[in-house]
Amino acid sequence: KKFNGKFDIFKESLAIEKDLDFDYDKFLKKYNFTHIIVYDFSYFNMYLEDCNDYELVYTENVSNSGQDLSLLLYERKDVEVLKWKKLLL
Repeated sequence: KKFNGKFDIFKESLAIEKDLDFDYDKFLKKYNFTHIIVYDFSYFNMYLEDCNDYELVYTENVSNSGQDLSLLLYERKDVEVLKWKKLLL
């Protein structure tokens, strides 16, 4: 809220992983993100896997403390900034 004077995106982003009933559609429409980075095991990722508005464009393994983790970058389908990265998938 400090930066945009309207919304507390940090507070809302914390709720994404805590609230199983979180309204992802409302959140995405409110902020109109072009790109989203999530961990592969997150609830938000599960939502994005089935979302028709976003597509996976990049994956990177970021193993930590013996856990096999991946960061996933989703791009809104009407944005073509990172289309070249698909060659890396």
